[in-house]
Amino acid sequence: MYELSQEDLAKALELSRLTIRKLEEGHNATLDTLLKVINHFDMLGELYAAIDRNISDNNIISLY
Repeated sequence: MYELSQEDLAKALELSRLTIRKLEEGHNATLDTLLKVINHFDMLGELYAAIDRNISDNNIISLY
């Protein structure tokens, strides 16, 4: 697993520590913020695969 402080992650992503805290707490995040985090942890491939599976299965999950 990753050992990063909120401050370190915020600095790496050019976001505020408050934004990182809210993301960790499950508050709404922008798509831009989510993509920054996913890209930082090198997980874009997993995201694309999950989207592809949902589209292939006609199982589009609502985000709301």
